[in-house]
Amino acid sequence: MKRIGYCVLLSIGLVVGCATSIGQASAGEEGYHIERETLRKPRPLKVQVLRVDLESPETEVAVVMADDPDGDEPAESVLMAPAELAKMGRLKVAVNAHPWGMIPVAPKEQKPMYDLGGFCDVAGLVVTDGKVRSEQSDASWSLWQDEGRIWHLGTVPSGSQLRQAVSGFGPILEEGQVMVRPCDILHPRTAVGLDKQSRQLIFVVVDGRQPGVSEGMSEYELAEYMKSLGCWNVLNLDGGGSSILVKGANPRILNTPSGGGVARPVPVMIGLRRQNYH
Repeated sequence: MKRIGYCVLLSIGLVVGCATSIGQASAGEEGYHIERETLRKPRPLKVQVLRVDLESPETEVAVVMADDPDGDEPAESVLMAPAELAKMGRLKVAVNAHPWGMIPVAPKEQKPMYDLGGFCDVAGLVVTDGKVRSEQSDASWSLWQDEGRIWHLGTVPSGSQLRQAVSGFGPILEEGQVMVRPCDILHPRTAVGLDKQSRQLIFVVVDGRQPGVSEGMSEYELAEYMKSLGCWNVLNLDGGGSSILVKGANPRILNTPSGGGVARPVPVMIGLRRQNYH
């Protein structure tokens, strides 16, 4: 794997930074490219950028969700270690996706316990290989693949037959326009963007809550940053301690999660696998 370094200049004041390639392959081989960016202004930031070539003949984007632990009861999934969940779905590179709520719900004064194997209710639409694992709760945005294997970002039309789908907190970039206002709320972030031609998916994982190392972005900064990467539409996925990027047959973590580098268990991931692996 070739390693390269270069400097980048963004238009939103998040500059100047350096980018290093940490994983790359041509469309005929792996169909993805990973870069790590270190930004110095307006604060220290470490960002992972995963670019996926949707026209690759070897690789497909897929969603994996942990098993339903109680059938028709309220829980839809359990929490799994991200590396194990990615491995279960045979994803060679993957990021976290959905927000969720624990079952039973913790009292307001108590911080939720994100324990391995904990039962949870996943927020929003999840489709894995044509099977709906979690229903769409409203008309919010999703990232989905239709029957023709075309990827879309936006509201899923009623009656659509889907192959894969994930949801998140909502759009932060729509048709090139930033949909959120500037603010000073900084967190680790995970988001996915689609270019205007629907040829490339761009996943971004921003480390945060690490003073002097990587302090996080606001939603507005994230939207502007992803616009600078060529995104036309962007969906904000789950962030905070869940933000993670893993890679490999025996997945290793490429970013630094905010919980002291310890990965939080999650119920859903999205990533790349070989075409027709099953």
